[in-house]
Amino acid sequence: MDGLVMWNLHGTYNLRRAANEPWLYRSAALDHLHQDDIDTLRANEIGLVIDLREHHERRSAVTSITTTHIPIYDLPDGPPQSGTLSSIYNLMLFDRGRKLGSAVSAIARSETPVLVHCTAGKDRTGLVVALALHAAGLTEAAVVDDYAASGSHVRPHRHDIVTQSLAALELGGDQLANALELHLDSPAAALMSALAEIRTRFGSINEYLLAHGVTLQDLAALRERRMAKHA
Repeated sequence: MDGLVMWNLHGTYNLRRAANEPWLYRSAALDHLHQDDIDTLRANEIGLVIDLREHHERRSAVTSITTTHIPIYDLPDGPPQSGTLSSIYNLMLFDRGRKLGSAVSAIARSETPVLVHCTAGKDRTGLVVALALHAAGLTEAAVVDDYAASGSHVRPHRHDIVTQSLAALELGGDQLANALELHLDSPAAALMSALAEIRTRFGSINEYLLAHGVTLQDLAALRERRMAKHA
């Protein structure tokens, strides 16, 4: 599987290697995988799935592949339905940083390739994957390109269900536009702004991760994953 080319399975979408790194994959929810889908994941040596969804979003244990559940939002009413990408990303990064750190550490400590997912594989997944890729030593351009690739694949799958659910909120104008972007898009500027805010508050991405439970050993393991690809 090459670069940012999507991997087509029957039971999910937005599935790919993260920035073409063979140790990290990302996708939308895996609730509807067929057995041949699971076989494909196993053929690519994926041995750990990290599910970032809330408890009520999960249908069941998705696959026979070991799964670690780290609900990022942990809010009584579930994931935010409205707001700006900036405000929601700030919530995750600065109010739920320990959860993001736990996910990055789980990636670092896995002995096999890891697949990270949430519902659409866009925001929760996007931040965890971006932090892990950055810590592994990828360029910011590569990290942002990987993040931005989700939007054009999420929108066709989610547009109808999102517009129906938002209709009940009776949003209009900028509120509706922001909510649609929140659920359907992954503009490069959103991640770039989030990374800039991390640096403003913590000095660097690695210092942010260290402040939220990621260890020096975890950071070294991520760099080793990256170097092993080029060995």
